Amino acid sequence: MVDNTLWSDEELKDAVFAYKTMQRDLDAGKPVIKRAVYKALSDKWGRTENSYERRMSNISAVLDLYGRAWIKGLKPLSNVGTNVISVINRFLNEFDGAIDFIDPAFEVEVAKKVKVGKLGLPSGNQNPPVKKVEVSLVARSPDVKAWVLINANGICENCTSDAPFVSTTGIPYLEVHHVKRLADKGPDTVDNAVALCPNCHKALHYSEERAAIVEFLYAQIPRLRR
Repeated sequence: MVDNTLWSDEELKDAVFAYKTMQRDLDAGKPVIKRAVYKALSDKWGRTENSYERRMSNISAVLDLYGRAWIKGLKPLSNVGTNVISVINRFLNEFDGAIDFIDPAFEVEVAKKVKVGKLGLPSGNQNPPVKKVEVSLVARSPDVKAWVLINANGICENCTSDAPFVSTTGIPYLEVHHVKRLADKGPDTVDNAVALCPNCHKALHYSEERAAIVEFLYAQIPRLRR
């Protein structure tokens, strides 16, 4: 077995694509035998099946950073290097054909430093470098967003607070969130979209309680469909 060797990009890609294929099949109601997937990867690359189960939990952790759905039973496990996180993220984007505007490796590094709780005054960078990335955007319907905002009438559909301000476009500022995210192949329809204040929108992406918030929205908003 080669469990102590570094993972190549090709091996990580196989693991990510296997994960996403399982997730796609589960979403479609198809039976999935996780252990058979791990065995197939083990036979190809020579690591133990448990190694691939742990790697799948690492993939869940990267999805979790985005506030995206991950496979139940593969609880996020974030004990992985930032370089590997970046590679996993790249292959998730390749499989999905979409990119979110967040660097998960950056967010993991920030979280580590915050948890330590002590940090000297950083010098920062007076001339921060620019990274060029190729971005894929989902073509959204302006009618869907407009309808959801009109229906909300300036009130957050989660906490029922007023929009925090009027935007430069002259309308109350609320953010439209797709309950099943577009990156997870959710539909761009009014029965999958809600208008939220910025705090509630961030909570749906990053809060430990976001699953409970989603269930609350489904229970409280009749138009939403799973």
